[in-house]
Amino acid sequence: MGQHRLLLIAADRLSAYCWHSGRLVCEAEFAAEPQGFQSFVAYLGQHRRNTFRLLSLFAEEGYQREDIPCVKGRDRHALLARKLHQHYYGARLALALSLGRETTGRRDEKLLLTALNSPEQLEPWLDLMTKAEARISALYTLPLLAGALAANTAKAAPLFLLLTLSVGGIHQTLFENARLRFSRLTPVATDNLEKIATACATESARIYQYLVSQRVMTHGDALATLVLVHPGQIAQFRSHCKDTEEIRFIFADLLAESKKHGLKTLPSDSRSDALFLHLMVRKPPHAQFADAALRRFHLLERARLALRSTGMAIFLAALLIAGKESHDYAALREEALQMRLQIEDQRKRYETALRSMPPLPTGIARLRALVGRYDQLEQYPVSPEPMFRRISRALENAPDISIDRIDWQSVQGAGATVVADLHARLPLALVRNQRAQLAAIDSFRTELARDPTVSVQRTRMPFEIESGKLWKSDDAEDSGSDTPRFSLRIAEQR
Repeated sequence: MGQHRLLLIAADRLSAYCWHSGRLVCEAEFAAEPQGFQSFVAYLGQHRRNTFRLLSLFAEEGYQREDIPCVKGRDRHALLARKLHQHYYGARLALALSLGRETTGRRDEKLLLTALNSPEQLEPWLDLMTKAEARISALYTLPLLAGALAANTAKAAPLFLLLTLSVGGIHQTLFENARLRFSRLTPVATDNLEKIATACATESARIYQYLVSQRVMTHGDALATLVLVHPGQIAQFRSHCKDTEEIRFIFADLLAESKKHGLKTLPSDSRSDALFLHLMVRKPPHAQFADAALRRFHLLERARLALRSTGMAIFLAALLIAGKESHDYAALREEALQMRLQIEDQRKRYETALRSMPPLPTGIARLRALVGRYDQLEQYPVSPEPMFRRISRALENAPDISIDRIDWQSVQGAGATVVADLHARLPLALVRNQRAQLAAIDSFRTELARDPTVSVQRTRMPFEIESGKLWKSDDAEDSGSDTPRFSLRIAEQR
């Protein structure tokens, strides 16, 4: 644990302690006078960043028992405030402790109402701390802290009295079933051990008489009284605190109790102030007297720390998200780079493979045009395949005829008509024999027109055959060529 600043406020002075890892060191003492107050303000200025816990040792403490209906939430808070106002009107430092619920009837909640009735000696210190904006986290009294010592004894004696010594005097704290019932402080103006031991015996007897008068105990019952003293002084206390029929004294080792709770700075006498200051840090009770006004600057600091922690958490979360995004970006960038390298490698391999292939018989542009025309033909509702098959069969019977090209088209009307303009040539051997040319053309035409759905017309002949005209070619583009050429129009009705 870190350092804690602890303030012990008695009737005539305030003692400031520093607690760290179970070690307690008294840093300063301030008398309840103007010079002491001034020094205390300077001390607060030196420790503005510290949080303070206060332990009050005053005689004026009031205790009242109350039963209230079992209510919760705001109704309970309002009821507790009204009860405290009824019993301790105007008390600034008041507290309601729950003692559990009744086991029968309507199961009312049992309360112990306590307050510092005359805080005049405490208020000057609190006012100075408020003006200095000191961070007060809690204000305890010794009876509230003494509950940490009551658990083991309560098992053997449900009702017992705890006697402890401090700079304020002798504290007599009554516990019932390990719960605080009331407490009383008897100031002691002497350091004489025998007088203190005698005062313990006397005060125990008075408490016993009070309990009998309040019908908490009956005559004949023995009150177990636990005295917390230094082991070197147990003999002196035992000689003055003798068992009677009314009181049974039990002496507890202060040093052993301190070690059990982890206090490393052990007391040198029977005063238990150091142990209770240590318990303020190690085992602080839930209930304490400081209200929201006293704890204002502590609560503000906690809110500031909470905001800072939240901001830091958001900042760290943003860093984590940014780191993840940066990592993802780097991974994507690396992946994109690898893909570019792969694409470049594939391109180079493609170009290498393309260069290793034999050259195409025609260019890419012409192939694309042919493929485009083929796609157009595929979309036609009428296929030229039957026409081409018919021409192919006719060519089997006319092997001397060579095809130059076929222009094909489909005419849509009442039916589909396939028209093919066939451009062919005859062998060079027939160039001087016009009759043979005409016979070959007519034979080829007759073969094409075997199907009655097909009509064949001559659109061009290698020579003029009409009467009154010379026998010669009329095709300008055939001039200078001896190869006889002709054209036929083949129409097929589907």
